[in-house]
Amino acid sequence: MRYLVEATLTPERGKEVEAAGGPGPAIGYLLDRFHPEVAYVGLTRRAAFLVVDLQRPEDMAELTVYLTTFAGNHPTYTTVLPVSEAAALGTAIDNALKAPIV
Repeated sequence: MRYLVEATLTPERGKEVEAAGGPGPAIGYLLDRFHPEVAYVGLTRRAAFLVVDLQRPEDMAELTVYLTTFAGNHPTYTTVLPVSEAAALGTAIDNALKAPIV
């Protein structure tokens, strides 16, 4: 399943990362290990945004532990679907509308 993952560094952690030379090694690790479809960094705060395909619960757990340790903050996950695959949602909506509602 694809997720938009947002990791925001705490101000304290951001200062530590900058003092150590910047986030380059951490960004390189994330790209090599999790192969995001896209990756962005924020311009108005110390944040990274990745779209990753996490197939197993342990993949999400590993990414969460890494980002929490690196950023000093918990990442957020939003399930996403490429627009090219959005037609599949019609079946899901139809099925949901047929289900009984109390």
